[in-house]
Amino acid sequence: MTARTPIPLALRVALVLLGLSAFINYVDRGNLSIAAPMLRGELGISASQLGLLLSALFWTYACLQPVAGWLVDRFNATFWLYVRALRRSSLARTRASGKRILRCPTSW
Repeated sequence: MTARTPIPLALRVALVLLGLSAFINYVDRGNLSIAAPMLRGELGISASQLGLLLSALFWTYACLQPVAGWLVDRFNATFWLYVRALRRSSLARTRASGKRILRCPTSW
């Protein structure tokens, strides 16, 4: 038997961070369904309108999967991971500052 070479620490850290990112993304996609009863009451929308609202995120996500796959295959995957992380961080910061400026409810 041949001895295996150990996985470098930087690669292990990168794999853990990618796994954590995938988990956060998974949880984030499910947040709307948890907040649905509060959204329906606050926005005063019907059940069918709420269904359209909830399905919009998932349909957009599903339709853009082939595009994202093509981009990653065509260009450098590491670049797109950085772009995604920067975009997500900037959107989170914008959303947080918007709550303070507009004094929106924290449930949004």
